Amino acid sequence: YPVRHVWKDGYNNRCEDYRALSFCNETGYGPKWQSWWGRFEDWVSGGPGAGEACCLCGGGRVSEPSGASGASGAPVLSEKCPSVKCPVNSVGVDVLSGCSCQAGFEGEVIPSDQSPYFRGQCSPVACPLHSFGEHVADGCVCDAGYIGSIIPSKA
Repeated sequence: YPVRHVWKDGYNNRCEDYRALSFCNETGYGPKWQSWWGRFEDWVSGGPGAGEACCLCGGGRVSEPSGASGASGAPVLSEKCPSVKCPVNSVGVDVLSGCSCQAGFEGEVIPSDQSPYFRGQCSPVACPLHSFGEHVADGCVCDAGYIGSIIPSKA
């Protein structure tokens, strides 16, 4: 698996910070970037500025440093485009790292190169036979004449 490197400027601001502060937008400089601050490149000590390194700022690319390799022997990739967050009803850091369905949900989330950059979803598990309720994650109750507990779990 690739080793992921997060871009930061000289003050530890990340791509997400530049976008949230309106220092940049998808085409480059944002409305809050002051011209007297200079260029994005002036705020890093070596390497690309936000406009080249950040998808959120109109740049972003994946590069393979020459001769670099991770612990597994795989090339070290610098992922400058942020990975998509895990979708609703799933848990994990992001789609690239892997998402799994929450307890009471089933399905899978697989990375994709087409928007929304993953395939699949986590759907609620229906209440089992002889019980009622919307779905397991919201709670199911045994029908009259049956006893037990229905508790969401990860299979």
